[in-house]
Amino acid sequence: MAPGNLRVDYVLPSNGLTPGANGVFWPTSDDPLYRLVGDGTTVPSSDHRMVWQDVRLG
Repeated sequence: MAPGNLRVDYVLPSNGLTPGANGVFWPTSDDPLYRLVGDGTTVPSSDHRMVWQDVRLG
């Protein structure tokens, strides 16, 4: 059996970039932006979360 359309949520900085702060967009139910991700049962946008990574050059 072949795998389906698999996706992962991560950031992999290129060689030469120094990782800094990072995080996952995971708003709590009292956050006004919670409507974008829902409760996990009904997902208005995607069941994947946006991830971010600050990087420094050099």
